[in-house]
Amino acid sequence: MKKLQVSEPEAHELISKTDKYRADYYEYYTRGGYWTNLVNYDLTLNSARVGREKCVDVIEDYLKIRFDL
Repeated sequence: MKKLQVSEPEAHELISKTDKYRADYYEYYTRGGYWTNLVNYDLTLNSARVGREKCVDVIEDYLKIRFDL
């Protein structure tokens, strides 16, 4: 809110609009897919929780397994 200099209600409205835009974009380019459906993703990571370096390690390990490298 500080970064965009908006009130809390304005921030909630901005989040809702952004989520709607993302959902519409994803649905259009995936021919009906939903961006919140976990089936559409092979791997998700929370870099804020584990850090960038650990994410890189996990992604590298995943690629080795996924592509039999």
